[in-house]
Amino acid sequence: GNYEEITYNYEYDNYNSPFKNVVGLNWVLLLSGKLWSSEPQPYYFNNNSVSQAISSSSGESGSVNAYYDYNQGGYPRQIVVQVSNGYESTIEIQYSN
Repeated sequence: GNYEEITYNYEYDNYNSPFKNVVGLNWVLLLSGKLWSSEPQPYYFNNNSVSQAISSSSGESGSVNAYYDYNQGGYPRQIVVQVSNGYESTIEIQYSN
């Protein structure tokens, strides 16, 4: 049968992920989360995804870029997400002790 190959390329920053110090966070649950895309997002405990490029063997492509505003501790407090299809979203993050 025919199949389509899809390639994902990710870039990350060197700042703290909001998930970095969450005690008891389930890795599988983290990987299945969807904040700004219909595709699973590559969340990591240490850093933040700043870009995601998607391409397929049929020639289709797209991208997601994230722009962060960080607090004094190096954790994101706001994320502006821009998708190549024109979608844009702002995510506010609040932390508690």
